Amino acid sequence: MAAEEYERLVERGRQDEDVLGLVLTGSRGRGAFVHEGSDWDVRLIVRDENAEATNERFFTPRGSRVEVAVFPLAAFEHAGGIGTPNEWDRYSYVHAQVVLDKLDGRIAEFAAEKSVLPPSGRTESPRTPSTRT
Repeated sequence: MAAEEYERLVERGRQDEDVLGLVLTGSRGRGAFVHEGSDWDVRLIVRDENAEATNERFFTPRGSRVEVAVFPLAAFEHAGGIGTPNEWDRYSYVHAQVVLDKLDGRIAEFAAEKSVLPPSGRTESPRTPSTRT
């Protein structure tokens, strides 16, 4: 079952020295609209220097019941940044659950920063007419 697979992943992450954090996103991370067929969307944050080997151990393909995307720490820190190619992914972190944080809160801080737009990053919607004069 996928729930057991997810729990095994969390335990493996706790025991693996290269794993620094685990963030659960998507409907399960938000605790909203979860149904029997819902998958687990996992962001696994790993040491930069061992990222490739750790990716080989943990990555799962898109569409898996437990979908694991592996991020080296430096890449995770900037993922979803305003002006980056993956800024669209910021919403993934809104109400996400930080399940594992081996960096004394740093993973949680990075996830929290991604869950909101900074004042300098807010732009008007092209579909909403401006009320400025």
